[in-house]
Amino acid sequence: MQPTISIPQHWGYPRFALEQRTKDGIILGLQYYPSGTELAEQFGDGWRYALMPNKNSDELFHFQENQIQPLALKELNFSGCYGGRERSDFNNRINNSRSLLLWESLISNCIWQFII
Repeated sequence: MQPTISIPQHWGYPRFALEQRTKDGIILGLQYYPSGTELAEQFGDGWRYALMPNKNSDELFHFQENQIQPLALKELNFSGCYGGRERSDFNNRINNSRSLLLWESLISNCIWQFII
């Protein structure tokens, strides 16, 4: 059984997940600043993320959700999805797809990882 975190509905769902890799680094933590609070007045309301630039870094940076850039489809590694020829065909279909719906359907039953 995987651990579950409950998020109040009025907060909205975070755009990024823990350990997700982005162009800015690896997400190690997240916080929510509700509107009308002192922190939201100072830093802006919504989700904030703690990112480490790479796995060998000793630095941690904090970004608002709209400051983080996700990896492009071509930067994703779909390891373990398909072996041999099928995997290269799968990656070609993903990399050539402009349809998010097609992309989501192709990876719906796939274990995938991000690469830096």
